[in-house]
Amino acid sequence: MVEGRAVTVVDLDGTLVQGNTLHLYLRAALRCLWWRRPLVALWVAALMASRAVRLIPHSTMKYGVARAVGAHPAVIARLKRMVQFNPDVERLINERRKQGDEVVLATAAFGFYAKELWEGELISSELSGDPETECRGERKAAAVSAYLDKRHATLACVITDHHDDLPLLRLHASGPNYLIRPSQSTIAAIGDIKAQIIGKGMVDFLPGCG
Repeated sequence: MVEGRAVTVVDLDGTLVQGNTLHLYLRAALRCLWWRRPLVALWVAALMASRAVRLIPHSTMKYGVARAVGAHPAVIARLKRMVQFNPDVERLINERRKQGDEVVLATAAFGFYAKELWEGELISSELSGDPETECRGERKAAAVSAYLDKRHATLACVITDHHDDLPLLRLHASGPNYLIRPSQSTIAAIGDIKAQIIGKGMVDFLPGCG
């Protein structure tokens, strides 16, 4: 990356990718491992069932599955076939790059599979950490801030679908942020933060942000 350049930050799940990559990773693991590593597949199913009935938190299930399965080649290959990218976001990323921005993917997803879906700079959750270090909310915003400071770069805009990224949206990007098919709860949560909405059936701009 060129130091001092403007940076566009894009989210992965529900933004660049249509759907949730962890859910796809879980499905890929179950599909690929029943015959290859049946005990691991049973452990994945047990963790998912425990989460479904609220016996364990989401982060325990997420890290438990990832540590059991890891970057198994068959699972990663199937995941890559299952993923569908949002063409609107891909076009937006290309537009930002044409304007001279560097584009960084910042996600709560694990880096070991996110890097298989993205060519470029990546800020992500790491399997070597613990659930308390998941790259989400304030921790994601802090990681992005550290990234920008280290490279003497400025934040141009944030592209996301969810109010989990509210701390990131509050980093005062130089341009408008972009919300990808946001829910009404997300629209309400971000308040008066300037943001353009992209998605079928949605208005062009948030009230007062045109």
